[in-house]
Amino acid sequence: MTVTGVPTITTTALPDATFNAPYTAQLEAKATPADLTWYVSDEGALPKGLTLDTATGTISGTPTESGDFAIQVVAANSEGASQ
Repeated sequence: MTVTGVPTITTTALPDATFNAPYTAQLEAKATPADLTWYVSDEGALPKGLTLDTATGTISGTPTESGDFAIQVVAANSEGASQ
């Protein structure tokens, strides 16, 4: 028997980025099964120049716009459960 659960995102904040400077941040979550797909919800967007790797949860790139950005990420497991 396999018991699956909803992934729990454990990253609570991201480090600040600097305009036109390389940036990398790793999102973390606890999940069973552990294979997750990450995405940014419709509640926000990453700054231009940054992308989210849907397989690893890594946000990276070089931001080409400045400002405050509120984003909400979602982690979904292979069973369809998400947070």
